[in-house]
Amino acid sequence: MVNLSLRARLLQLIDSWEYDFSRFDIADFTAWVAARRGRPIRVMPMSLPPELFGGWIESDTADYLFYENEPLHVHTVHILLHELSHILLGHKTVRVCGALSTTAQAAHAPEDAQPSQALNGLFRKVGYADEQEIEAETLSSLIQHRVYQQAGLAALSHIGQGPEMRQFMQGLGMDGGQGG
Repeated sequence: MVNLSLRARLLQLIDSWEYDFSRFDIADFTAWVAARRGRPIRVMPMSLPPELFGGWIESDTADYLFYENEPLHVHTVHILLHELSHILLGHKTVRVCGALSTTAQAAHAPEDAQPSQALNGLFRKVGYADEQEIEAETLSSLIQHRVYQQAGLAALSHIGQGPEMRQFMQGLGMDGGQGG
C-alpha cells in the first residue's frame, strides 16, 4: 500500500504542472519533460536483460530511456512514464560519458538489438524496494489515472479492449473501459 502522504504529495505535484492531460500523447509528454529538464530525451526500444522492462541513463548531452521492445503498447507507455517519473522527481541515475555515452547513443540502431555488456551492467534490477522506485511507480500510476480520467483509455493505448488490455488495466486498478 502506498503511503497516503506520498500519494498526496505526488498529486499536488501533478496539479502544479501546466500540462493538459486531456490531450495526452506519450511522445508529446516526453517532449514536455525534455523541455522542462532543458535537455533532449531519446527513447529507444531494445531487448533488455530478463526481468527489466525499462531504464534511464543520463549522458553529458541527453537522457536515454530504454524500454523492452516487446510489451503491449499500454505497458510501453507505463514503462516510459515510470522512467519519466524518475526524471520529474529529480532522482539520480547512472551518468555515462566517453565510450559508454557513445554506446548509449548507438544502442538504438536496428542492427544492435542487444545492448552491449557495458550497457547491460548499468541497468538497475527491477524491484520496488527502494524509495525512488516506489515514488516513480506511484507517480507513473497517478499520471496514468489522470490521463485515463481526462482523456480515456485511447490516450494510453491504441490496442483497444482485448483481454490482455483489460487484464493489464485491471492490474493498474482501472476497469479497462473508457474514462471520462
